[in-house]
Amino acid sequence: MRDLPRLLGVDHEDFAKRAAVVPEGVHAGTLRRAHADAGQAASGSPARVLADLERSIAAMPAERHALALLVSVGRLAAIKGVDRIVAAWAGDPELHAQMNLVIVGGELEH
Repeated sequence: MRDLPRLLGVDHEDFAKRAAVVPEGVHAGTLRRAHADAGQAASGSPARVLADLERSIAAMPAERHALALLVSVGRLAAIKGVDRIVAAWAGDPELHAQMNLVIVGGELEH
């Protein structure tokens, strides 16, 4: 925010009135949930996300149950290129035969 007006050649005051920086990061609620999930996993119960993954794999055809997992975790924004990961996995018979693709992302609750 400090360098952009200079780099763009615009007045700093005017720029500050018209722009805002929205930082990316990890939400505190997410950290608390992760800590609780880790405690649950340590006690022998799988974390909710792992239980969801196990249910999803169990619903697949039996021949896919023991395959390796290719996991992508992140915001589901076009700029992140998740569509390219899916297309590469789906378009390569060898990759598709050797592993299951797991995409994790979206809003905090889903």
